[in-house]
Amino acid sequence: MSDHVIEPRTGSLAFGGQPVNLRVLQDLVLDANGAFYNLVLTYLVASAGLTPVYDTKNYPEFMKGVAGVFPGKETVDARADLAECVKLAREGTIPQRQAEISLCCMLANSAYESISEANKDRLRGNPVFEFLRHTRNAASHGNAWYFSPSQPSAHAEWNKIVIDESQKGDLNSLPSRAYFYGTLQPADLLY
Repeated sequence: MSDHVIEPRTGSLAFGGQPVNLRVLQDLVLDANGAFYNLVLTYLVASAGLTPVYDTKNYPEFMKGVAGVFPGKETVDARADLAECVKLAREGTIPQRQAEISLCCMLANSAYESISEANKDRLRGNPVFEFLRHTRNAASHGNAWYFSPSQPSAHAEWNKIVIDESQKGDLNSLPSRAYFYGTLQPADLLY
């Protein structure tokens, strides 16, 4: 097991520097004490669950007879017939790619929002952090790049993607593209 943290070519954000202990991709290792460990692990587990949901050949009876129970505090517990949910997904109510995009958007939002305001203030202007902020905004705007009239306000860059801060709002060419399965793929989000 490696004890290094993978960094994108143009840099990455470091929050911990603790030893790593879970290899999830060929060269991506999760740090159990890292800021996003639980979020990324949850994303990976949920993504793994897409295989039996959509693979009718190998999992024809997936979740048959299983109810999901979601505890309520101010309401009664909610019960969901998970086999019916799987049936709806398999019928195309939510295609697999859309489910994958939704999981990416949830991870991007959760990761950004899990950073404390003090750390956000400290990281403002960092090109990788600014890229994460725009990732979160795209995730919150239906998987589409989004810039308010005064955005982008700072240079943002990750890997080979550069967001030009001189192109504000609608003048920026990125909003015409999808974010996940457009500009980025799910693996990019993990890095």
